[in-house]
Amino acid sequence: MLERLHIRQLALIEEAEIQFGPGLNILTGETGAGKSMIIDAVNFVLGERAGKELVRHGATKASVEAVFFTQEETVRALLSEMDLLGDGEDVLILSRTMSSEGKSTCRINGTVVTASMVRSLSARLIDIHGQHAHQSLLNPARHIDLLDHFCGQPLLEEKDRLQKAIFSHKAILRSLEAVEGDPKRREERLRLLKEIIEEIDAAHVEAGEEEKLLAKRDYWANLEEIGQLAQKSLTLLYYGEGSALELLSRAKTSLTELAELDQSAESFLETAMETSDRLDNLCRDLSSYAEKIQPKAGELDRIEERLDALYVLKRKYGGSMEMVLQRRKEAEQEYQQIKEGAAKRRKLEEEKKLSLEEIGKICRKMTKLRTETAAALSAQVEQELHDLEMQHARFTIAVTAKKTFTAKGADAVEFLIAPNLGEEEKPLSKIASGGEMSRVMLALKTVMADGDTIDTFIFDEIDAGISGTTAARVAEKMAAIAKKRQVLCITHLPQIAAMADHHFFIQKTTNQEKTWTKVSLLEQTGEIQELARLIGGGEAGGAAEETAKNLKAWAKSYKTSQNEVRAPKDCL
Repeated sequence: MLERLHIRQLALIEEAEIQFGPGLNILTGETGAGKSMIIDAVNFVLGERAGKELVRHGATKASVEAVFFTQEETVRALLSEMDLLGDGEDVLILSRTMSSEGKSTCRINGTVVTASMVRSLSARLIDIHGQHAHQSLLNPARHIDLLDHFCGQPLLEEKDRLQKAIFSHKAILRSLEAVEGDPKRREERLRLLKEIIEEIDAAHVEAGEEEKLLAKRDYWANLEEIGQLAQKSLTLLYYGEGSALELLSRAKTSLTELAELDQSAESFLETAMETSDRLDNLCRDLSSYAEKIQPKAGELDRIEERLDALYVLKRKYGGSMEMVLQRRKEAEQEYQQIKEGAAKRRKLEEEKKLSLEEIGKICRKMTKLRTETAAALSAQVEQELHDLEMQHARFTIAVTAKKTFTAKGADAVEFLIAPNLGEEEKPLSKIASGGEMSRVMLALKTVMADGDTIDTFIFDEIDAGISGTTAARVAEKMAAIAKKRQVLCITHLPQIAAMADHHFFIQKTTNQEKTWTKVSLLEQTGEIQELARLIGGGEAGGAAEETAKNLKAWAKSYKTSQNEVRAPKDCL
């Protein structure tokens, strides 16, 4: 659920803090007040493409922060994959800034991420039906994805099986290509594979060799400094005036004279003698160490030459020594496969036949799942359309088999509708008006709310082309969805606004210097006044205010009653 949205310096919004609640969150306001900017802000923080024109005039940057509460496992799984999962926290914070120069920065829980990472996560958090959402319904290529969403886990499992089967099938085709075809091409391939094998073998590559060489190179590169430090330490200990040995010698002389005068001080002299012996040993060992670490002539050059040779192999064969060895193994296998010839081809042809049979079996099962789901979903959507004042509408999801297959199977899916009695079912793009498209989308969302894992739905312009009784039916559907999911809706219709569990008023203010947009959460009196404004076409008071009270009372009764309560006629 989207709990909070904080917007700063975005378009006309100087600063706005919106605390959304569960259920139906309605946003209303005069045309041009900036309602769609709230959706723009949400899209912005969810990683959608945005330009520097979003930054408020005169500001250095725009920023949006969205705070979500989610316990959805798919979200937690994705955060875990991104290494962004907190210690059992259910709060998720997305933020994004855009500088006036056009530089954008996205964060998830404070960690800088790419916009694509945010988009992949946000797809599991919010479903936005905005002004471009109709396009997915008008594009038949998207219909299969919408249907598959309703098919759920059984279809996902078959898709996973299909993906693995296709991967295996393509591997078989590649192997067949290697052993089939022009004999000259086979000989050329054998020559190339032999060169790969011989080149890698000639290099005598060993696992882990590169890491050892790099460590050895670093050691030899630091050897001169190591020798200098050893020699400096030896000088300070042993050579020259002021060395440790020279100072200790002086101390022994003084301690000898002290012991002659005071026998109790003899222990000091003994300790000095022992220290002198230990210092001699230290200097001897350090001198031996300094002699041993003298750089071997040309050793560093030999290491660099070997690393260069390994780098050439990595660049040619995969980017790592493990991949080089893997490439050698694969080349050997392919070389042997080509050599084996006819027997291998017969075996691969049989494997190809079996893999196609397996793919066909999976595709047929996917077709069956889709056909069954399409029939049930069509009936549900059709009933929802009837409830939305399209009493004679017929809605069908057509699933037809194709001769070819892809990673999505071997089906073509298209949504068909006959909005009126006596009409033939045709593609949505051929006959649906704006108001009809809004109702088809709402019908789909209503059905989706029963099984979708997405917590938040956002509707922008869902009321396009509708009014009166239809608007009341749309309001009822919105309220029904809001019982199961959080809903954010921008609307101009009082029937929909009356259903609000939380009503936000968007207001644009202008003075001689600037224009800004303000977002306010309305209390009961404010809600009635705003509904009256929507009913009265911009003017509140009088009959409009009385109608607004009736409308709000109807909405309350509808949401709390076990039985269906229709809106009073004066509210339609």
